[in-house]
Amino acid sequence: MFSHITRHLRRPVVITVVLAAGAFGAGGGTAFALASAASGAPAQPGGTVYACVASGGKLAFLETGKVPYKCPSGDAMWKWAITGPRGPAGTGGGSATSATGTTAVTNYVDDGNNGDWAIDTFTRTMTVTEHSAVAVSNCGGTATNGITSCYYYTATMVDTGSFQTDEGADSPNAGVAIQGIVTGTLTGGSDFEFYATSASPSAGNVPATDNVAKDDYPSTTDWPEVFFPKGTSFSATINELDWSFTYSAPNTCEKWVDAYNNGGGDEVADGDITGINHCTA
Repeated sequence: MFSHITRHLRRPVVITVVLAAGAFGAGGGTAFALASAASGAPAQPGGTVYACVASGGKLAFLETGKVPYKCPSGDAMWKWAITGPRGPAGTGGGSATSATGTTAVTNYVDDGNNGDWAIDTFTRTMTVTEHSAVAVSNCGGTATNGITSCYYYTATMVDTGSFQTDEGADSPNAGVAIQGIVTGTLTGGSDFEFYATSASPSAGNVPATDNVAKDDYPSTTDWPEVFFPKGTSFSATINELDWSFTYSAPNTCEKWVDAYNNGGGDEVADGDITGINHCTA
């Protein structure tokens, strides 16, 4: 089993700043350069590249496969898949293989921007889809390690349920003391892409229930792995392309949105759950 880490990844540090070496245009190529290791800039890992693009074409590349910063006002957020588009399907290929599994999750410790603040109870539904066989190097295959097959997958995840705040906890955004005990609904989800050596994902491998207070359970980013049989190898990174979770408290008329493209819900406009009544007559 996998170790307990938080539902989603927090925003990364900016890796390097570069300038576009060519114009961006539909159907046209784009040339750009990253700072070399000799310059002191860390290398970007594989996955998806995020960048904030200013009106003058200046790019601020962000760490790949993680939550990007909220871009400065006036900048646009762009993203690219490092692996590039997949080629056409082979002539003997059939339709994509999918498996959908549902798990009732209880006692999930939810962390905001100021530490643990609520316990969640929700239903998690994930669909894993196999698209095509790919080079074994995508799964870490070499001539000597025994990996002879590798497949490209995508996955979608939807969580629907409820939350209850911890007594004395700080609110997830502003970090103010939550007044009383607040309950409400949560909805959200993520999209993923990854590689695996097995062509046999199965909903039968997905647990029907998961009491997190008792079990050592997979993190959200590792959740696609539960669909596969033991012994399956995966790409070094299961790339969480995006994520967004909305928490609504009807008794106080409050809402907090925690997402990949809003800085992890740390702006005033993202709302908060404080226990202070904001309902109007």
